[in-house]
Amino acid sequence: MSVAQVTAVLILDHDGGRIAAKYYLGPENGGPAWAEQGADGAKGQLKFEKQIMKKVCKLPSISDNMDVIVVDDYHVLISGNQEVYCMILAHKTENELAIMEVANAAWECMGLICGGTARISKKTVLMELTKVMLLLDELCENGMPCEIDAASLHARIEMADHHQDEPGAASAPSPTKESGQSSFQAAINSAKSSVLGSLLSRAR
Repeated sequence: MSVAQVTAVLILDHDGGRIAAKYYLGPENGGPAWAEQGADGAKGQLKFEKQIMKKVCKLPSISDNMDVIVVDDYHVLISGNQEVYCMILAHKTENELAIMEVANAAWECMGLICGGTARISKKTVLMELTKVMLLLDELCENGMPCEIDAASLHARIEMADHHQDEPGAASAPSPTKESGQSSFQAAINSAKSSVLGSLLSRAR
């Protein structure tokens, strides 16, 4: 596996609404200023995501075949369909072929989570949001790819999801683990609330 650093992975709906996202690199560890974590950083992230969508809207179509666009100094590798986009962000100096392997693994693994790439939709992604969030966690660590084989990645996700569901796993967690699980659950709840709020606002 070639070495390359991933800045972020985004799962967006057709209108650019964020379903899930993970920024691995920010100004604190060599990443861009707009990828800063926290409430203030989220504004920069969302602004950059809007820049991405402006270019995506100009593409003829998005299919299972990957598309690549450049936004500022970053390559954005896009896999998707009419409802969901999976985007891998990496600096333009990174090995594009290596980043492409990460993008392929992410999309194929989403297909395994949703029951096949043809079944990836906003609805199925929301139904499997816990596993999708685990995918973002398992795919990279500090931007470095951990696994680029979709089947192996999916197995890791299933194992992590099963462990979370074990009765003993929640009975007496360590303070660090308990904090991590709380943060993870909060991220899922926040993502669900954001998407549901967006849907409700459009319905009015």
